[in-house]
Order: sequence, then C-alpha cells, then structure tokens
Amino acid sequence: MLAAATTTLLVLCVGLVAWGAVGPGPGSSPEDRPVVPAAAPLRLVVPSLDIDASVVPIGLTGDAVLDPPADATTVGWWDDSARPGAARGQVVITGHTVHTGGGALDEVSTTSGLRGRRIDVRTRAGVQHYRVLRREVLSREEVAAGAQGLFGQDRRDDRGARLVLVTCTDWNGSSYESNVVIIAEPA
Repeated sequence: MLAAATTTLLVLCVGLVAWGAVGPGPGSSPEDRPVVPAAAPLRLVVPSLDIDASVVPIGLTGDAVLDPPADATTVGWWDDSARPGAARGQVVITGHTVHTGGGALDEVSTTSGLRGRRIDVRTRAGVQHYRVLRREVLSREEVAAGAQGLFGQDRRDDRGARLVLVTCTDWNGSSYESNVVIIAEPA
C-alpha cells in the first residue's frame, strides 16, 4: 500500500515538472532558471524607485556619443548593444535626469545604496530581471576614457551578460558635470 502511494506520488511529481506546473525554486542555480530569449527592450522598470519608462532604440551621434531620446520621460537602448536575454554583452540603456524634475532617470541620479535592487527590462519575449552590482559616479572624461570597457560589445567578452544604465548627475547650475553608471547582472 505504501509502495503504491509512493509510486503514485512520484509519477504525479514527475508529471507536474514535465508539464511545467512545478519548477526550480528561488534558491536554484542560474542554469536551472527559465531563460528569457534575447529581444529588444520595450520598458525599463525599477520598482524601488517608481521608474517605469518606455524604451526607444537610439544610436550614436557623429562624434560617437550616445544620442539619448528627445523625450525626457523615455529612455534609450543603444541598438548596437546586446539585447536583454543575450548570454553575453552589455545592454546599454541611457536616459535623462532633469534638474527641475520630470526626467525618466531622476531618481537614479540622486539615490545611492542601490546595490542588490531589482531592475526589470520588459521585452516582447518576457521580462529580464537584473540585480544592481554597483553604482558609480564618473566625470564625463572618465566615461569617455572607459567607454570601451563600459559599453564595448566585444563578442569575446567573458563577463557574460549585464545591464549598463547611464544618466547624468552633478548639476552645476547650467549643465551636468558627471554621469551615474549602474552595472547590473541578470538575476
């Protein structure tokens, strides 16, 4: 009787796993978690900062500088960077901070202590969740000097996938002097 009940329970559990009703839990290894297929981003969501912004593709200016979207309430995804869900490369997203308010990334500019916070990038294929590893404030010169390391898309890069989120900070009364760079990894 006990053997029959154990066999029935075992068959039921295997069936639930195969059907997808039961899967790896939060403590499982990354290899066991579902993978979001790589796709262009549609929305950037940072729940802890009440950020929920549309994402539009952007490119580089003639001076090889990222050209953020004209609308301060949207963010731009560098369409030559990786797509969320890709196994390697940097997903580069940038957006405006507006010193009078109303910029999509105002809160990123002014909030420290972001380590461990969740950032979601929504795509048509699903949601890629990221966890913040670090927040750095860099001068414009430091960003320019380290651009290849921050934004480079070398396919041989062994760092794996990550999100690089960039906005301005340090308003001096007429312009921003620095950039905030957030580095996050898939969660």
